[in-house]
Amino acid sequence: MATALRVKLKHEGIPDSSQIVSQRRISGLVKLRPFDLSPVDQEPWQRMHKAYPRQLGALRLSTAVLSWLSSHLPSETAVEGLRLCSLAARGAKGVFANPHHLGYRDSCLLDQHGRALGERLLPALHWQDPDFEAILWPQPRLLGSYGTFRPDGLLFLKVASARFWRGEEMDGPVHEGEERRVWDREREKLVGLNFLRFSSQQVLRLEYPDLLATAIRALRPAA
Repeated sequence: MATALRVKLKHEGIPDSSQIVSQRRISGLVKLRPFDLSPVDQEPWQRMHKAYPRQLGALRLSTAVLSWLSSHLPSETAVEGLRLCSLAARGAKGVFANPHHLGYRDSCLLDQHGRALGERLLPALHWQDPDFEAILWPQPRLLGSYGTFRPDGLLFLKVASARFWRGEEMDGPVHEGEERRVWDREREKLVGLNFLRFSSQQVLRLEYPDLLATAIRALRPAA
């Protein structure tokens, strides 16, 4: 606040943090449980291994990486699991992070029981590229103004000095009808996010990482 007063108002403020409860003080008051993680349903991952052995072989992921992905990252379908594997094959690393800690405020995140996420961490993939930085949380549960929505992904993107939040959806054959497209647009309005959309066929052709990178590089700061 003192810095803001000095820069914006040309007024010398006096720094004072006595009214702020520090992280050390919080730790002394309560026992935080940031790594209170939910178990991951293994059935979609098992289907991925059975349905797409050729694509998985082409990705050349180590057993350790595959184990981490399936143990920590939720997936609704075999295609979604393959999309996460293809990103890991391009250098994305497993991390734990809380979107609210990074400034996400468009909606509240919930756990699998419908409770607020709070201080807890979520597993994600962190992709570092010379042109951008991206963190992807798969299957987040979001509470918007008019209901809940679980998109295929929540993305935090840093391009140069600009930062963006985007939703992500994998569109399969069920998304091709106009009625479903209208429903998809309505669901996006629930949480106030712009979405990046990719088809399941693009994922199966292992094009997803390149398409995602192109979409990220095309982002421009709002005027």
